[in-house]
Amino acid sequence: MYTPRNDQIAMQLTTKLILALTFLSAGVLSSTMGLLYVSERRHLLAQLEQGQLKDIEKLARVCADSVVDDNELGRLTYLKTFLGAGPADLVAWIAFVDSKGRLLMHSDILRADVSSREGQAAPILGRAVAERGVLRQASAEGARALSVLSLPVLVGGRRLGTVAIAYDQGTVRRLLAKVQRESLLRFLQVTLAGIGLSLLLALVLARTLTRPIRQLSIGAEMIGRGKLDYRIPEAGSDELGRLAGQFNSMARKRAELD
Repeated sequence: MYTPRNDQIAMQLTTKLILALTFLSAGVLSSTMGLLYVSERRHLLAQLEQGQLKDIEKLARVCADSVVDDNELGRLTYLKTFLGAGPADLVAWIAFVDSKGRLLMHSDILRADVSSREGQAAPILGRAVAERGVLRQASAEGARALSVLSLPVLVGGRRLGTVAIAYDQGTVRRLLAKVQRESLLRFLQVTLAGIGLSLLLALVLARTLTRPIRQLSIGAEMIGRGKLDYRIPEAGSDELGRLAGQFNSMARKRAELD
């Protein structure tokens, strides 16, 4: 016999289970999304640094070949191609200096600023000229923060000079932020879909768990009213099934005594 109280108890249990499972799933998915977001940023930064290293290694080879072949035009052609291939404003400048720090090539030449063609290189390259390997330095030009990557230009073990690429950190941050916004949107969509699926599973699980509890509640009420011939379905061998069996056994014994 179903009563409003039985329905109320079952509804309360179902609601609590659904809310608990939904909040748990949302918490797990949100934490996972946060970890993926941080992990992706580290991965993107590592990829960016690897790409920059490949770029300057290629530039060093081009400069070395251009010196050996006395082909300055080929060097400038590659410089123009390189600057046009990447995002605008990502590269602040590119320079090639000899072993004494004298400027041999600068990207400002392509911007019709021939003043960079003569004289000594920027002070930031002073340490790079003396460095034997890859060097990354932080610098600034006005309000722009730069990351300057430099590498020696070698031919047969002899150093011909040093190449350097200055990356605008503001542009780098904007590019990373754009990629991460797109990733965050995808993560959010997956998270919402996961929460929706969790809500559905929680509803099914809650109904599965509350059904035997509801049957126990009804059976206890019926037996308490003296209907000792009423039997609670003994579904399964878990604690609820054993409890239902104990209720039925108690009802039988009371019926035998009466």
